[in-house]
Amino acid sequence: LSSGTASGTTGIQQIGWRDYFVGFREIWRLRMTWVRSSIIGAIIGILPGAGGSVSSWLAYNEERRFSNHPELFGTGVIEGVAAPECANNADTATAYIPLITLGIPGSSAAAVLLGGLLIQGLVPGRELFTVHASTTYAMIMGLFIGNIFVFLLGLLGSNIFAKALQVPAGVLAPAIVTLCVIGSYALENDMFGVYVMLAFGIIGYFFKILGFHPAPAMLGLILGPMAERGFRHALKLSLGDPLYFIKNPISMVLVALILMAVFSPFLLAKWQKRTAQDEAAGKCAD
Repeated sequence: LSSGTASGTTGIQQIGWRDYFVGFREIWRLRMTWVRSSIIGAIIGILPGAGGSVSSWLAYNEERRFSNHPELFGTGVIEGVAAPECANNADTATAYIPLITLGIPGSSAAAVLLGGLLIQGLVPGRELFTVHASTTYAMIMGLFIGNIFVFLLGLLGSNIFAKALQVPAGVLAPAIVTLCVIGSYALENDMFGVYVMLAFGIIGYFFKILGFHPAPAMLGLILGPMAERGFRHALKLSLGDPLYFIKNPISMVLVALILMAVFSPFLLAKWQKRTAQDEAAGKCAD
């Protein structure tokens, strides 16, 4: 590994072993980022059927809202990279909770794992923690061991993985478009999905020109159907009573957290503006 040797014209640098220890200072600087994102990922992972993409986008969006320089997000700023990765890793671990207790996978990987459990005659539920406790706790311990190996693999292979950024856009773009077309068609085996994908691709292009950030839109597309299903189910349980959502203390806490998440950017912006005004007034007084 050669330290400080630029790779091509992309600005990528191969780093030496001593440079790895510099990264620990960045980790400490981003401590609130990974704590906040890990909590978001852990909570999303516990929710049945939510999936890792939800936690990644939600963590990215929240980090962008908390950031003092949100305009830099989308340019490779380290906070925008660290937030979804921390949430994704936390989601992977807590996704085991609905999987082994309720049998509800939260991602494609969890669905494959569920299939493996069922093939072996292991049905999610109470028996996994009593009759088959040795197998269940071995899976949980495997998470700890797997995280260690993931850390070592990322540490040792970072120089190699960074070379993926050197793939020319002329090669990468057609490959991405091809995979998008195949995936859109494979959902229902119908070209209508491909037409919808192309239409939203055009809309997204104009949104980018107009300055709309993709993270909230992606969250809406992912969480929208889930929110609608949950809302309809709750109304059926309450026989159409909208006050059902605030009668339970847990529901009231969740509603309060939602309101805080909605209004926190306005309050934060107001606080930052007031702080800037106070600093300006202090400088004028000096």
